[in-house]
Amino acid sequence: MSNLKDLSKKIDLAQNNGVCDIIIDPGFGFGKTIEHNYQILNNLKLYKILDKPILVGISRKSMIYKLLNNDPKNAPAFC
Repeated sequence: MSNLKDLSKKIDLAQNNGVCDIIIDPGFGFGKTIEHNYQILNNLKLYKILDKPILVGISRKSMIYKLLNNDPKNAPAFC
């Protein structure tokens, strides 16, 4: 999980350079284990301190279909 202090500094840097629209993406998947993904999911509330919208993209991720003992082709898609 990203260090919130470092992430806060990056947000400040972006805003100081004129970036207005910032969305926090904790990065489900992307080389993480299922345990890492559920750790992020269980701690999403910590990201609220950054006062930015949080993007949660878990549709068809292995953390869903493996938990359901399924495969990606037959995994449900969430909208």
